Amino acid sequence: MPGRSGAYTVNRSATSSDFIIRNVEGFQYLNPNGGVIGTVDPFRKYRAFMAVLNKRYTNRWQAQVSYVRAKATGNVDNNGAAQVATRLFESPNFSLVNAEGEASFTPKHEFKLLGSYQIPRIEASVNAFYRATSGLPYNRIQQFPNALLNTSGLSSTYRRIPITPRGTNHLDTFHRLDLRLEKNFTLAGSNRIGIYSDLSNLFNKGIITNVVTRTTAVTLADGSTFDLPWGTPGGIQQARQIRIGARWSF
Repeated sequence: MPGRSGAYTVNRSATSSDFIIRNVEGFQYLNPNGGVIGTVDPFRKYRAFMAVLNKRYTNRWQAQVSYVRAKATGNVDNNGAAQVATRLFESPNFSLVNAEGEASFTPKHEFKLLGSYQIPRIEASVNAFYRATSGLPYNRIQQFPNALLNTSGLSSTYRRIPITPRGTNHLDTFHRLDLRLEKNFTLAGSNRIGIYSDLSNLFNKGIITNVVTRTTAVTLADGSTFDLPWGTPGGIQQARQIRIGARWSF
């Protein structure tokens, strides 16, 4: 944790050598004159409703459908990292400025449908899994120069400040259909051979899964640079993949 000033430019030498492990709740960030900038109050809330319908295997088919309506909010994100293992509370820029809002990895709506059917005569199975979720939230970040913050050599990590509340913007709705086709052959004794094919992202959707949250420069192999504006796609859903395999059971 930082010293009680909470600003690395004020007591940087002390905070680099004297470490304190404590509960961050109630920690106060102070300005150089001792005035309170803000007090830490970490929290995260999760509420959800789930409905599931299941049809057991009869008459050659089975299925399950589910729907989840969830709401995850707070000023501690659900990125899987422990609260004190990140840099969230090292600076009031992170823990106080536009920190509260929707959690980054909990969609509001999630729909799942899976099922299988055994085709008569050829005795081959078709298995499908469809998943759709509402777009995940993100916000806008601005990186401020040292000159503007009246600092020198301060890491860019501490100069990147959210300028919109978390959850202000959302990615597009995500949906994907995966399919498996399988045929089994019974050989002598207890030997069985299965031939199958997995088709991931069957309709080859290219849904955006990540965006640039601040204007950033990119350097190409030839040394040239150009700016990627805020909102530029930074990742897309994996393209269609087809895998063919065989399985021997004995």
